[in-house]
Amino acid sequence: MKINKTALFIGFVILVLGGFVVWRVIYREKKSEGSVGGASVVAVEVAKVEVRAIFDLRRFTGTVFSDAEFTVAPRVSGWARKINFNVGDVVNNGDIVAVLDDEEYRLNKEQAEAELEVARANLAEYESMLNVKERDYRRAAGLHSNRIVSDAELDRVTAEYRSYEAKKKVAEAQVKLRQAMLASAKVQQSYATVKATWAGGSPRRYVGERFINEGSLLQANAPLMTLIDLDTMKIVINVIERDLPFIKVGQDAKIFVDAFKDRPFIAKVIRVSPIVKEKSRQGAVELSIDNHSHELKPGMFAVAEIEFGASQNARVAPVTALARRNDVEGMFVTTSDSKVKFVPVTTGISTKSLVEIISPKDFYGTVVVMGHHLLEDGSAIMIAGKGVQQTAAENR
Repeated sequence: MKINKTALFIGFVILVLGGFVVWRVIYREKKSEGSVGGASVVAVEVAKVEVRAIFDLRRFTGTVFSDAEFTVAPRVSGWARKINFNVGDVVNNGDIVAVLDDEEYRLNKEQAEAELEVARANLAEYESMLNVKERDYRRAAGLHSNRIVSDAELDRVTAEYRSYEAKKKVAEAQVKLRQAMLASAKVQQSYATVKATWAGGSPRRYVGERFINEGSLLQANAPLMTLIDLDTMKIVINVIERDLPFIKVGQDAKIFVDAFKDRPFIAKVIRVSPIVKEKSRQGAVELSIDNHSHELKPGMFAVAEIEFGASQNARVAPVTALARRNDVEGMFVTTSDSKVKFVPVTTGISTKSLVEIISPKDFYGTVVVMGHHLLEDGSAIMIAGKGVQQTAAENR
């Protein structure tokens, strides 16, 4: 038993010593590989500066709305006798969308017609009596001039004549009043037939929502259904104040929706809000888009992509190549001796992955895109996945 324990102990010691020797060998190799002339070498990733077009594209989120949407409501109350359209149906301008029970309004119209007839009969009676009183007045006036009729008799006849003149005017007014009441009764009865009418835009609309079923009691101005225009859609986006001055009426935009992720829709800016909301510091921008295919639906979430600028034949590098040293923005450019040089740069258009280099004008070559946080001007480098000698050879 003692012999076995001793053997195990000796084997363990040998294993530890062997591992230490292997570690020392690997460490020395890495150390010789990661240093040049005693200086430490930083492993980096690089990319070449390219000449290509770069676009300043901004994306804004918004919502799809119908360009024209309104709610149809009856102007009078009544039972819904018939509703002619349901959700999704096409409604043309002037179509009858619902018919209400008009019994009460029909009776009111007939009563107004009867009252008008009475008023006209009264007018005819007063006109006839006025003609009689006018003849009596003229006769009495002639006899009075010949001293046959007394002054008192003439005054009486004149008073009767003037009285019937006034009664005729009252009767004429009554006729006009009854005519107006009849016209009002006819209008009230016509309101029992609910029509969908609008001015301008597409001659057709679609029922987006229906709120009432047949047999329901409707109150005046109670919502009956919502009609929307699907031929033209409106996208409303909110733009922060920093970007708002760059958006102009007439600009084109690409619209993306989740239902058609890989296919953009072309829209145009039609309105830019003149104000920025104090709470959100954003201004509303409206875009119009043709939707005769009816693929877009009101309420969809939309992303609008608007081009703020573009630069053709620009010198671009990965945006990850940007670094700051002593509050100066620049990039580390690789040199032929496996080192880097920090070059201050002025940038232009920037995207998520690329940045335009405006100056210096002769900025070309290979730049460090990862690992530059460990670099200083003149630092030795080794491209990741390659040895120091291979890196130096490629940079010659």
